[in-house]
Amino acid sequence: MAHEKELSTPQLVVEATREALTLVRSEIELAKTELRDDLASEITAVKGLSVAAMATLAAVNLLLVSGVLALATVMPAWAAALVFAAAVALVATIAGTVGWKLPSRLGWH
Repeated sequence: MAHEKELSTPQLVVEATREALTLVRSEIELAKTELRDDLASEITAVKGLSVAAMATLAAVNLLLVSGVLALATVMPAWAAALVFAAAVALVATIAGTVGWKLPSRLGWH
């Protein structure tokens, strides 16, 4: 804008508006780019956490099977599996009950 002193007030308003619109468009493009980058990094994190969760579930499953096999040395295998299944069901019931009642105790409902 080398001719600022030569522009009339309406022309200055038009030029300022044009520059403001250009700035807004640039900011919107920058925001879109940043969101794409953030989304890409979040997707990468979710993929890694998903693999970790699946590996953890496999490890817990293997630990439970190992416990059943160990207990099967002193009782029938079906009884050992039943004991472990009952223990897992009890833990799940307790965790579910606590999870169900906890929000109301914290005032979340």
